Amino acid sequence: MTGIPLTVIGGYLGAGKTTLINQILRDPQGKRYLVMVNDFGAINVDASLLVSADEDTIQLSNGCVCCTMGADLFLAIGDVLDGDMRPDHIVIEASGIADPAKIANVAVAEPDLVYQGIITVVDGANILDQLASDNYGADLTYNSAYALYDHTFGLEWQVITGIRFEEYVQTTETFSSFNGQPVESVIDEITPLPHFGVNWSFTDDQQLRVAVSETIARPDFKETANAYYQDLEFGAQVFGNPFLQTSSITNADIRWEWYFDEDAGNSISVALFHKEIEDAIERVVIAASGTAANARTFQNSDLAELTGIEVEGRISFPLSDSFDSEIFIDFNAASIESEVDIGGGVIRAMQGQPDYTANIIFGYDDFATEQQVTLLLNQNGKTVADRGIQGAADVILEPRLDVQLVYRWDVSEALSVRAKVNNLLNENFEYSQGGKVFQQYERGTSFQVGIDWKL
Repeated sequence: MTGIPLTVIGGYLGAGKTTLINQILRDPQGKRYLVMVNDFGAINVDASLLVSADEDTIQLSNGCVCCTMGADLFLAIGDVLDGDMRPDHIVIEASGIADPAKIANVAVAEPDLVYQGIITVVDGANILDQLASDNYGADLTYNSAYALYDHTFGLEWQVITGIRFEEYVQTTETFSSFNGQPVESVIDEITPLPHFGVNWSFTDDQQLRVAVSETIARPDFKETANAYYQDLEFGAQVFGNPFLQTSSITNADIRWEWYFDEDAGNSISVALFHKEIEDAIERVVIAASGTAANARTFQNSDLAELTGIEVEGRISFPLSDSFDSEIFIDFNAASIESEVDIGGGVIRAMQGQPDYTANIIFGYDDFATEQQVTLLLNQNGKTVADRGIQGAADVILEPRLDVQLVYRWDVSEALSVRAKVNNLLNENFEYSQGGKVFQQYERGTSFQVGIDWKL
């Protein structure tokens, strides 16, 4: 049995894809076409050809069928191939923000299909303006000034306070892909950022630190440009949002520190921290179906809160009485609870924030020969890679263990040799959405060798 030809029609929004599809349906040249679209809204079917219609399928008297793809293109194709009436040709309309080449890959994965090509529809009158929206011009002016006061009371108390003023003007310019009109994003602000901290050294080797401060997080050029770039990890198009607002952050923390062997550099600290972020910036999945569902953009959430506890320290063990070599352990771990109010009483974890993070370094130092070997282990908890909106599930990066091995030899003051093995275990990167695997891949193990020579 001969495979069914598959053709993808792509182009910018408004380029004329639907006009071409309407022509195919009206005059199929004796073939039974199956046309797959995101929705029927713009498809103008001649009433005299209409045989039957429901919410998913329109059947015409000339043998052609028009149907919606839904959220899973492979599932929709499978339903067609399993049906009683096989079409002579399948045509898929790619939405204006979809990658036609990735849609065409379904013909490679499905043995009953034959890749026929990609047709790109171009609006000749507006194509130059549309292409301009793939690029952007940007300008940034930044000035800052600060004042600091640091005073010690006796041997126990220290007060540090200050304020920083930032003047920030960022302009991003591009064009609309719909009408070619200029689109400009401007952030123009003068922001005071105060800080206050108190340190209490209640013993010779222990102290307590308390601090509160105001900081800020601003969107970058790509996040505010009305343009898109390709996310190579997900194969998604990521669109900027020219209406993004700056995030204001209030920080508070209290930290206990104990330097129980200062000569050896041994210490341990425990901290409690809290952050409140107004207008938190998050990357979100664009609410769409079919081929457009793998696009991303950025938006502000109303309020985000992070609360956590962190433990870090260093312990070393001399290997001889001369202290010319040692083994050591450095560690840092934090448990973090994050909440984002996305409106409507819905609370979710914050995009990009793992629920825990842990780092451990096992090392060996030979001070006599100036050589060091370290084994680094890092693991983060579940992380919202992209936040789902309008009922869509979040895209979750599952926990994975990353291990690195590093060697360094300082041959002289001018010459050093180093080697590194990255991703030693080569564990999968796995993303899930709605409890199902969204994407997984291996990055591979890499090796690096270098020489530093200071002239």
